[in-house]
Amino acid sequence: QVMLLCCRCLYNVVDIVPPTARIITASGGLPVLCANLLNIEYIDVAELTVAIIEWISEDQPLQVLKAGGLQAILTFLDFFQISVQRQAANSAALMLLPIPPVDVLEQHIRPVLPTLAQLLQHSDPQVLQSICECWRRLLDSTIALRTRPSRTSSGPLADGPSASGLGRSAGKGKWRPSDRGRRES
Repeated sequence: QVMLLCCRCLYNVVDIVPPTARIITASGGLPVLCANLLNIEYIDVAELTVAIIEWISEDQPLQVLKAGGLQAILTFLDFFQISVQRQAANSAALMLLPIPPVDVLEQHIRPVLPTLAQLLQHSDPQVLQSICECWRRLLDSTIALRTRPSRTSSGPLADGPSASGLGRSAGKGKWRPSDRGRRES
């Protein structure tokens, strides 16, 4: 009962005052939320946790990813109602929006690839769309990391969701084969 009330409070605070997501992240709340999803005791708590992680992923996607959020959000996806599955899949897509550093890619994304591959067979079109978006963003990130000149480990790898013009156009739903030779303004 206490866990459920705490999650409801967190959800309401993040819903009403979105900048509090940064406070949750800074105070170490993400590992606790991820642990709730990996060790589900109460389905109500887990469903609220998915919603909270989705909110935080909109503002702090890389931090959620580094806290193990991708694995946590996808591990028991099939046990949730379809509406929660959609939130979880959307959250996963949000986590893959920035280009992650190579070490994050190896530690937190690579282990989840088999799960993401299985989810390509999901029956719900909205979940499937989010999973396809995960793959597109992952491929864009991998291409950007492989084609970008080496930087020192102290510099950030990216500021935006994708370094390729194709990725930006496709992410906005604007890509057409005729766009290949044009530069985006």
